Amino acid sequence: MEFPTHSILRDTATHLSVLAGVMQIPGREQRAQSIRKAEKALVALEAFFTHDRAQMFRRWQDSIAALDVLYRKVEQVEAFQEKINNCQEKINVARASMERWLALPDAERQRFLQEARSGKNFLDNEVFKAEAHILHRYQRYSTLRVLDPFADNADHLCEAIHHYENRQKYEASLIKLEQRKEAAQERLKSVRRGFVFAVSFCSLIVTVPLCAPIAFSLWGRRRDIETQIANIDETRRREQRRVQSAEEGVIASETIREILGDVPLDQIRRTLAELRELRAEFNRSEKAGSLTTRILTFLDLNQLIVCNLFGEKPLEPVDTVRWFVNNVTRAQNMENNIAHEEQAKETFIQKQRSLTKGYTPAILQRSISRLEEVRDTGFSCPFDSDLKPVFGDICLRMLSVLHETRQVLWSITHAQMVPDSVWSAVQIRIRSEANMLEACLASMEMEAEWSHLESESDLDSELDSELDSELKLKLKLKSGSVDECDDVQEAVAALA
Repeated sequence: MEFPTHSILRDTATHLSVLAGVMQIPGREQRAQSIRKAEKALVALEAFFTHDRAQMFRRWQDSIAALDVLYRKVEQVEAFQEKINNCQEKINVARASMERWLALPDAERQRFLQEARSGKNFLDNEVFKAEAHILHRYQRYSTLRVLDPFADNADHLCEAIHHYENRQKYEASLIKLEQRKEAAQERLKSVRRGFVFAVSFCSLIVTVPLCAPIAFSLWGRRRDIETQIANIDETRRREQRRVQSAEEGVIASETIREILGDVPLDQIRRTLAELRELRAEFNRSEKAGSLTTRILTFLDLNQLIVCNLFGEKPLEPVDTVRWFVNNVTRAQNMENNIAHEEQAKETFIQKQRSLTKGYTPAILQRSISRLEEVRDTGFSCPFDSDLKPVFGDICLRMLSVLHETRQVLWSITHAQMVPDSVWSAVQIRIRSEANMLEACLASMEMEAEWSHLESESDLDSELDSELDSELKLKLKLKSGSVDECDDVQEAVAALA
């Protein structure tokens, strides 16, 4: 099918105007010449306004409507995809902020939620006021908790502290014992030498009555000195053990004195006994006891986990409970928010699938590409996008108009009466289509003329700028202001 150029459209409009002019004459006044003229115009119009052209316009029109539907669907799909992405982004941000909380097992999270509910009851009902004595004991336990390693062996620890405080006396006693031992050893050596001499002289029969009693006396003296040395060694061993125990009590003494101050050993022993009682009270994992004890015990036993989840906790017990409840509540809210966003995301995904009826966006894009190809090449005419649908409607309507015109002309040529109303209706329809086509052509010609005038105005402005530069060069040449060789050559070339 040939492309309807401007000349073809102008000829078609002429034929349509001729046919409309012939149809202005009433049917009973028609002559053979006018009928032949109408037949000639009708043949030309039937050759142009064919069923194929109308079918092409219908396909083009259907492609436009289908593209509008697909464009809206693509926009809706993109809108749903944007909502899905927003939900996923919120989920990712929430999961990143609550990563440690979500990493806990479900049973552990439920345990924390249950304790948070108990803590909320503790705060809302102001249980901390009624059980202030428990809070006081817990604060006392928190203060003494650093001494917990020493509480289980309090007697030995107090003994070590006592020895540590008397370590200088023990060291001085060790020095004296060492001196006594050395003196005793020297005496022992002298006694041994005397005993040996006495025994040696007993070999002489004459000196036996004199040396034997001396030998026995020296033997007894030797045993006394050895007993003294053994006693000194035992005393020295006990003193060294006390010094060793004092060394064990160095750290304990410094730690305890730093917390309790310079207090007697009996008070230290009582304080460590009190610490054991407080530890037994606040380190029980069972649920027995008051609400304050339970919540404080839970926070104490799970201190590492809680601090790892929510950061550093406050110092005051009530503030700690409030901090724990607020953080667990926020974590629960974030978890509920994640579930809500996941549900919203799934809803958007289902809506997106129902909108595309299972087709992927890639399939929609391929369909759009094929329809755009039909839109661009399926119905070719020189009109723009605004007049193209009008011309297509003319092509559709002209089929029935030409068919009715052919019937009334056949009736006239065969000497059959055509009612004036039918003749007038056909004439009005032909004149309407002729005026519509003329209006489309006039609009197209006006746009072409306007674009031509704009191009000419642009060309005139360029020529004016060139003339201005040429005139300036002439003035420079006349005034002698162009001295350089290059400038003269450029000026001559421009004038040429």
